[in-house]
Amino acid sequence: MRALARSVGATTGIVTHHFLDRAEVVEAALGHARSTMLDRALALPAGSTAFDLLVATLPLDDRMVTSWRVWLDVRAAALHDPDMARFHREMYDEWQAESERRLQPELGEAAAVAVDHLMAVVDGIALRAALDPDAWPESRQRKHLTTAWDAVVPRSGEHE
Repeated sequence: MRALARSVGATTGIVTHHFLDRAEVVEAALGHARSTMLDRALALPAGSTAFDLLVATLPLDDRMVTSWRVWLDVRAAALHDPDMARFHREMYDEWQAESERRLQPELGEAAAVAVDHLMAVVDGIALRAALDPDAWPESRQRKHLTTAWDAVVPRSGEHE
């Protein structure tokens, strides 16, 4: 708690006033990362495509790079912590369901397989961009996602 207070320029008293323990701090950080990542994507305007949803989850700016770094920490912790594993599954289930819902009209039952592939591609792009943002600018991230999209979704021009 002292280290957290120092890192945000606050007193330990302020931090402990808002958070009972480390678990509450972690829960708050996860909630913030979730709202930054998933809620941003789910809040896209009506008519947004599955491609738009996937792009919205990419680490295209500093805020999303930070969110992906938190998400990567959750994944590492999920290997040994059942609560982190549950949080990880819930995030993925929600992301997958929304992506499938958006692709269903175009691909029917094939949407589930396409989304599995595309989510794995987004994971790979995001991992590389979170670790080396200078080498993975927005243009490179979009190019790789577009290549994957074109491999599994019939050419519609909707993402160009």
